[in-house]
Amino acid sequence: MTVHQCNRVTGHRTSNLRPQGAFTLAELLIAVAVLGVGLSMVASLFPAALRENQRSTDDVLGSIICQNGLAVVKSKVTHSSDPFSGHTWFSNYSGLGNDCYFPVGDSDSNMGFCITGRMIEAGKNDYVIAILAYRTRTSANPIVRWINGTISDLDDVSEVSVTNNPHFVQMGTPMLIGSGADAGAWGYVVAWDEANSKAVLDRRLPPGANVSMRVLHENGATESPAIGVLIARTALKD
Repeated sequence: MTVHQCNRVTGHRTSNLRPQGAFTLAELLIAVAVLGVGLSMVASLFPAALRENQRSTDDVLGSIICQNGLAVVKSKVTHSSDPFSGHTWFSNYSGLGNDCYFPVGDSDSNMGFCITGRMIEAGKNDYVIAILAYRTRTSANPIVRWINGTISDLDDVSEVSVTNNPHFVQMGTPMLIGSGADAGAWGYVVAWDEANSKAVLDRRLPPGANVSMRVLHENGATESPAIGVLIARTALKD
């Protein structure tokens, strides 16, 4: 509360309120420094949040594209056309043209899917189809390439020593076992030692030597365009 009093000589009113204490320069500098540290810590969270948001978006898109791709295959690819040349190992199929883009038919889109598959038993209408969804980073269309490698256990994941075509391996690419009893097992590359041609996958695959594998590769890119994988056993239209 402010109390005013009158000076008897001059008749002027005076106040007994003292000026409140102000911040010193040192205190202001400390406050600015603390604020700067706090803002820098908050700012550092944004790139991680953006990457996580992109991964979440890719997961959703990848799932949608894979389901769409399987529906297109089942509606347009026939058993009588022998789409995988009778092979019981994974072979590529490219007979859908622009229907492999997403949205379907939009050849200007940078999203779509690649198809690789095999017969379970020669001559039978019984297939394993792999739909590999992608979002490209360059103008090149991705393609499923083949490599060979030796799979070994590495704690609770797998390590693949690539023995041929290591230049087709990119970070984030799915590695799919293409033949044998374990055909169809797959995992994403989460670490790639280019100098030693060794890849670490995000899961454990059955170990084996000289295993034929498939990878999704995009020319001119440092990372794989893969955003989803769907493996399905199905019959095709007659």
